Amino acid sequence: MVALSLPNPPPASHLDQKPVTLLQGFRTLRSNRVYWVMLAALFLCTLASGSMESFYSVLILSAGGTEQHVGFALFLQATSELPVMFGYSRLRSRLHLSAAPLMAVSMLCYALKALTLASAAL
Repeated sequence: MVALSLPNPPPASHLDQKPVTLLQGFRTLRSNRVYWVMLAALFLCTLASGSMESFYSVLILSAGGTEQHVGFALFLQATSELPVMFGYSRLRSRLHLSAAPLMAVSMLCYALKALTLASAAL
């Protein structure tokens, strides 16, 4: 929720920009609080999703599934994301929403996926 409430950076004008060196880029990022909050949020999300995805196949195998079942489950997971990926801009323009509410819905769906996966082992 913190990441969604951060202000958007001002748009950069590409006409009057000079090339930025790597050291200047590091200095700019080091003092940018929004960058550090987003980096921490990305780290926590990646840690959680990496853990969940790592144990997904273990859960299927421990439930009596085979490698074929694991592959089929991962295929279904990947293909279920395609309609949203291709229809995101149409959905966003049709509903007249900013990216933040759609990200919140996405995070809610991801949390439901994690809870469903966690309760499957019970």
